Amino acid sequence: MHLAALLITFTTCLAQGPAPATQAPAAPSAKPVGKPMKGAAPDPSAHVLADPAGLDFGIVPPHTLLEGDFTLVNTGDRPLKVLQAVPSCQCTTVDIVGKQVPAKGTLAVPVTMKVSSTGLKVANVKVVLQDEPRPITLDLRAEVAYPVRVQVEIGRAHV
Repeated sequence: MHLAALLITFTTCLAQGPAPATQAPAAPSAKPVGKPMKGAAPDPSAHVLADPAGLDFGIVPPHTLLEGDFTLVNTGDRPLKVLQAVPSCQCTTVDIVGKQVPAKGTLAVPVTMKVSSTGLKVANVKVVLQDEPRPITLDLRAEVAYPVRVQVEIGRAHV
């Protein structure tokens, strides 16, 4: 007697990427790219806005250094100096203290976040600007997980 058997094999694929039948693996040097996230409504009295309000890196492997770029946009008529840029954790770095956002101009803000253990990782940077009523928050998010490949094989078992 023949019975249909379904064999599902889970194979942990560290740095191998998805199966070729579904999509080509990414180049080894490819880095995760943060997708823009919407943030809270900006303070109506603020002259500087963050673009984007946050970055979502999606699912990334453990021990990855994530790099993203924000832009501070000054809608006011005078330059504003960055007084503080305070990350919420040691895994996040930013170096813009002392720089200025020109009047009606922009300032690029490169940010990095190092992720280690699995799970949802959320961090932010509070940017304090001269004469601004509140700090601007730059949000970062990533889900850290090991890639897993699922292979389904359909065969026959003899009984």
